[in-house]
Amino acid sequence: MRRTHVIRYRTAPGSGDTNQQLVLGVFAELDEQRPPELDYAAYRLGDGESFLHVVSTDADADPLPDLAAFQRFQHDLAARLVEGPIRNEATLLGRYDGTVLLQAEDRSQRSAKPIPEELEKR
Repeated sequence: MRRTHVIRYRTAPGSGDTNQQLVLGVFAELDEQRPPELDYAAYRLGDGESFLHVVSTDADADPLPDLAAFQRFQHDLAARLVEGPIRNEATLLGRYDGTVLLQAEDRSQRSAKPIPEELEKR
């Protein structure tokens, strides 16, 4: 069974850049290891201090805690934060990536049409 969590937090003033570098370190290690059971996205919000992470894993296989870069990210997290982290379980309703529409009820491809050329140039 697939589980998705959304995690949001706000870093202390001046800690956003450090936090971003630590998050990017996690992505670098993920690029090396390529765990197939993980979907992961991280966003730095417009205020420069808030972050949002979306993590989807198989229920019994979360590779993040085993990554050295993730452990570095977690190490002083509480000291970098002024709010959160707030973690909520989420249910995927659908996802569109520009070429394929996925919907949650069966996560099947609903459309695999290429992007029209006139939209591609935008």
